[in-house]
Amino acid sequence: MSPPSPTERFSQLSIESMPPTTRSRSRIQDPDESATESNHDSVEPGCNSDDSITFPSGLSYSVDELDEATQEEVAEMMNRDPPRCILQGCKARDDFIVFQVAELVQHSVRAIQPGIPTSLPHCSCDEKRPCRHMLWLYDQITNQLEPTHRKTLTLTAGGYPSELGNIYDKINEFHLDMLAEALHSQMDTDEDNPVNPHRVQSIREMMASLNAAPADGYRPDLFANPTRGKRVIKTGDLEGTIFRMLLRNDSFFQYFRSSLRYDELLRSPLRKLQWRAETAIAKFDAFSLAPAQPSHDRVKDAEWCAGHLLDVDRQINSITQHTDRPLSDGERHEIIRFLIHMVQEVVHRNTGVHLDYQAKAKRNLYFALLGNRDRDFVTGTLESIPSHDIFPFTADISSIIDTLGRLEYGVPITYMGKLRRVVKNARRTNTSSPSGAKRPSGGQDSRAKRMK
Repeated sequence: MSPPSPTERFSQLSIESMPPTTRSRSRIQDPDESATESNHDSVEPGCNSDDSITFPSGLSYSVDELDEATQEEVAEMMNRDPPRCILQGCKARDDFIVFQVAELVQHSVRAIQPGIPTSLPHCSCDEKRPCRHMLWLYDQITNQLEPTHRKTLTLTAGGYPSELGNIYDKINEFHLDMLAEALHSQMDTDEDNPVNPHRVQSIREMMASLNAAPADGYRPDLFANPTRGKRVIKTGDLEGTIFRMLLRNDSFFQYFRSSLRYDELLRSPLRKLQWRAETAIAKFDAFSLAPAQPSHDRVKDAEWCAGHLLDVDRQINSITQHTDRPLSDGERHEIIRFLIHMVQEVVHRNTGVHLDYQAKAKRNLYFALLGNRDRDFVTGTLESIPSHDIFPFTADISSIIDTLGRLEYGVPITYMGKLRRVVKNARRTNTSSPSGAKRPSGGQDSRAKRMK
């Protein structure tokens, strides 16, 4: 982790078997900003009418399990002066994980492996536990692990929600490098650390939005093969200089990011979940190319990737059933398209079919998620969506059914039955509805037309 700047001091925070909360977006609202801005930006930390407390991420926590003095301190902390922090980096050690948190002062937060003799989480900031840095960091991590959580969470004396169980284990299941990317931070290793691809993409979206340009085609000379460069200043290229500053300087990146008004899609939980699924698949692909399975116990194998995709599906299901407002046709279609895409990606990774059971569970993503047993992957979520929204995608789902039927290693009969039922109900609804024929033809064709 980079050394503290002259204007910052460094102190260390140790946390027992659980990593502190980290906020993915810290926004300081200008007094003249419109009050009609999106709900995502308008959430303010503080006390609610039901005695729960809203943290910087927008998640709400009950403090009933805390002693009365701690309840008052947490409420005052979040109501009067909520923390404005930056996660500058993280690093895995043998028995704990360290997160470098900077406010006006830098702090290190440790998540210590269970069983290591230690007291309750402590921090060198000299505040009473749980301190503001622990509360902030746990809040951010919780917002990544459970971004669609709609109920009030229960805050424990350790500063983390009891619903997550052991956060040290949760981070290891998620994988620290994935969490670091999600939080726009860098993971420090003993090797040369490449640029964070998720951070690079965020910078590209921010700079493209200021130029009213599509992000995918913006400045390929900077973003096709991004590097920090030997110098921050790129002579004759202001945008290139800003890009390097955003890439190198955590404080500037967070300030720049919090000052922008993103399109709602870029901030939506769905976008976050799409990134998580795509990144998990990409990291599994990299693992699959390894000549031999690493001895390290945190490998990104098929079982690990399947766990991420199942959790993404679960949280998308939560979005469809517990939204604060009705989803638009476009949002529902985007969800359906993404669910189908996940199944297609899994089906395409049916490799090593002749391996033994244990090896196949590690190397074959299709076997780990679909071929071994019916885990209701995507089918339950599709069944929760109105059938008339499914109809434009029946050809895509039917194509998946045909592909599954031809695979050498089959799929559970119950899973095939669910997919066929989704298609059947969608076609029946469209036939019986007078307005069904007027709906868009959907699928990839309609998407391509919109993009033109």
